Amino acid sequence: MNTKTKTIESVTKERELKKKKTRKRSIIGGSFTAFVLLVYYLLIPYEGGITYGVCKVFLESQVRYPHLLRISTVDDFGNSVRIWYTQVDSFGEYRLEPIQCFYRHTTEEDMVKYGPTSFVVDKVTVNRREIDQDIVERFNTSIVSIVANPPDLTLPSPIPDSLKDMQIDLSKYRRPII
Repeated sequence: MNTKTKTIESVTKERELKKKKTRKRSIIGGSFTAFVLLVYYLLIPYEGGITYGVCKVFLESQVRYPHLLRISTVDDFGNSVRIWYTQVDSFGEYRLEPIQCFYRHTTEEDMVKYGPTSFVVDKVTVNRREIDQDIVERFNTSIVSIVANPPDLTLPSPIPDSLKDMQIDLSKYRRPII
């Protein structure tokens, strides 16, 4: 009987050791998984709403060279979206301008006219000058397809508040000595 109790005790000790090892592995694995998920969520860029996407598509359709368009900041006010952007004009100069798209909720007339959307563009201003309403009305017919296939909604990184945080590549302005 003495040998049986020793074997039972050794078996229970082995089981306890296995349980401790599996607990330790599961805690380490869970901690690692939590760390990886935290890093992943911290690195995801911010995204704007569909109203930002609609205004961005309108902007890209109105700019002469959309592949040279750079968005600086985006302000979402609820019923309007303001985008500050840099464009290259036909003379090769960089210009910083704002565009603001104002939205309204659709009525039954709008749903018949533009399709099943929850909002339509009411008016658009570029440099605080209003765009022709006919252009806006024609653009409103495409909102249904924009909402169905949204553009890239990634917001630009914010501009730093202090000048010392600005990163400027000074090597562009230095003249080579040799």
